[in-house]
Formats: sequence, C-alpha cells, structure tokens
Amino acid sequence: MIPAYKEEVRRKILRAACDEAKEKGYHALRMEDIAARLGISKGGTIYLYFTNKQELSREVLECIIQQFCAAIVRTPDEDLRTSVSTIYEKTVHPAYREK
Repeated sequence: MIPAYKEEVRRKILRAACDEAKEKGYHALRMEDIAARLGISKGGTIYLYFTNKQELSREVLECIIQQFCAAIVRTPDEDLRTSVSTIYEKTVHPAYREK
C-alpha cells in the first residue's frame, strides 16, 4: 500500500473519531460508529490503522487537546475565563453542534 494513501486513510479515521467524540462525548466513542460514519468495516479497516480502541482514543484526546491549545493561543488575555469556557464548548463538550 502506498504510504501517502495509508496516512490519508488514517487521518480520515482519526477525523471521524474526533467528530464522533465532539458530537457524542468521549466516553460514548465506539468503533462501530466511527466505521459507519466513514462507510467502512470496523474489523477490516479501522484495526489495520489502529491496534485497538485505546490507541485510537489516545490519538483522539491528543487531537482535542491540540485544538483546545490552539484556540487558547488565539484568545485575548482580557477575558480568558469566558474564552476558555467557549473554547471548551466548541472543542470538547458533546452538546456543541457546529451550524
């Protein structure tokens, strides 16, 4: 398999997992839902790129933390408490829905 293609598929799986975590919450993250979102098989595809749910979950958390940190860097210091709450809602909280 071409390395660039493999990395692209891996990124798509991770992005779908991040979207699932945003929509349903991290604790509700399920491999079946991620596979269904992408229209792929759980066993035949996801596990070729991630050894297990823990490995994928760890990378999802890293993705969320990176998004959170990047948003904090872009936030003015004068109202950090409100800004952090808003950033949390837009990057982590399951109730947040992009429009």
